[in-house]
Amino acid sequence: MEGSVDELHQSLKAMGVLQYLCGVAFLIFYCLAFGNFLGTGSRVKVTAVAALAAGAFIAMSALWVHGVMLIALAVLGVAAYLLLAWMLAVLCQAALQRGGHPAMSHTQPSAPVVAKQSTAGATPEALPAV
Repeated sequence: MEGSVDELHQSLKAMGVLQYLCGVAFLIFYCLAFGNFLGTGSRVKVTAVAALAAGAFIAMSALWVHGVMLIALAVLGVAAYLLLAWMLAVLCQAALQRGGHPAMSHTQPSAPVVAKQSTAGATPEALPAV
């Protein structure tokens, strides 16, 4: 196990700028493929670009197995981030439904807030009636 970690470390040290760019491109397009930023047709294209970037990253790795391992770790990292964000959203929603902190409630103010107009230099006759 320790030998494979050392080999992976050596592969990371041997990475060039182009391989880093392919890895970052994969992460960006992979995240865009799951988001609601794009329509269905665009998501297919973004997924294809992510797959191409991942393939280029793997092809540029010293050992292709290390490239696959790093891509898999990146996918697992994004999944862990999404899981934590989802859990936080569920916990916050549950707290709001239980009547959590008053500052977090979505209640409307009882009376509408009206901005006051400046009266500097105006005569009483020129002010609009409120």
